[in-house]
Amino acid sequence: MSTEGMQAGPARRAIYSAGLRVLGPVYARAGSAYLAGRERTTALAVAERLLASGSEVTLGYWPRQEESAAHVAAEECGTLEALGDLGAYEDRTALSLKAARLGFDADAVRQLAKLAVERHTRLVFDAHSPAEADRTLELARVARAEGASTGVALPARWARSADDAVMASECGLSVRVVKGQWPDDVPGRRLNSEAALRSSCLNLLDRLAGLGVRTAVATHDVVLLEQALPRLSAWGTPPEVELLLGLPVRRALTTARRAGASTRFYVSFGHPGLPYPFRAVLRRPRLAWLLTQGVVLGDATKRYSGTGPSGDGLPSDPRSGGIPRGRSGLLIHYFSLKKVVHGFQAGLHGQVGIVITSG
Repeated sequence: MSTEGMQAGPARRAIYSAGLRVLGPVYARAGSAYLAGRERTTALAVAERLLASGSEVTLGYWPRQEESAAHVAAEECGTLEALGDLGAYEDRTALSLKAARLGFDADAVRQLAKLAVERHTRLVFDAHSPAEADRTLELARVARAEGASTGVALPARWARSADDAVMASECGLSVRVVKGQWPDDVPGRRLNSEAALRSSCLNLLDRLAGLGVRTAVATHDVVLLEQALPRLSAWGTPPEVELLLGLPVRRALTTARRAGASTRFYVSFGHPGLPYPFRAVLRRPRLAWLLTQGVVLGDATKRYSGTGPSGDGLPSDPRSGGIPRGRSGLLIHYFSLKKVVHGFQAGLHGQVGIVITSG
């Protein structure tokens, strides 16, 4: 968990703490819907089935807030070792790293990069706040210097990402284009509407055109995919779509296949968290819907551990991400949404700076 704008003083910090006590369990339940499991072994089993089906996979460890950087690094090393054991699928796997949770430790990144080379696994650095961007990109360059295939996530909502795209090209880094959940720190640049975020993604993709950068679009937004994928194909860039396991995938997969794009699943494991600032939920209906879905679905471990209705460890209805379908499903969503909205109103009267993140 992190805070946004919590430097205003003790009063706001007290409100923040109270808000977490009230709504913390709701966020934890919502976040757990997007975990393949708490343990690495469960995530690996899911990953292997996805790889066998033809998809590519990125594993991401979501640590506890109090977890030390050394422990996180050890977990990442263990995951690299395990991915390397999936020899039949080498070069189709990646490990997502959160630089801040590694303590921005260059030595730890060098160790991970050397292991990634040995295990034929790509490293991808997640994006967080603009304040952390320079240090994150520097660590990506460190990993690339060790010979590891390395990528970075560039949030389209940040003005700086256009220049970062050029840097990625010069350093031989691949790029994962995301809308970005953390607001830009450039004064006056606040992109909140879905239309504005889609436009910023397309502008960043245009910037990447001709740079020879391996580019993926990480989104479930079909409207965006329908515009982005033909752009990539027209430039001669093999299009790739990355999807978060746990979210509905049917329409996004259909769009990707129609465009001839490869698909990659981000499979997370560890401890529940939501990878976006809480204030963004209040501004963007799509995120509010995702939060509601998480509350409805709850802990995903049974859906992915082989004990769920499907019996194979994957969602009972992979087209819908496991969401209840039909009239009863809609009723569940309706009443759950009412509960979440009431929670927002009760726990966040005024502007409480709560952010629940995966790292």
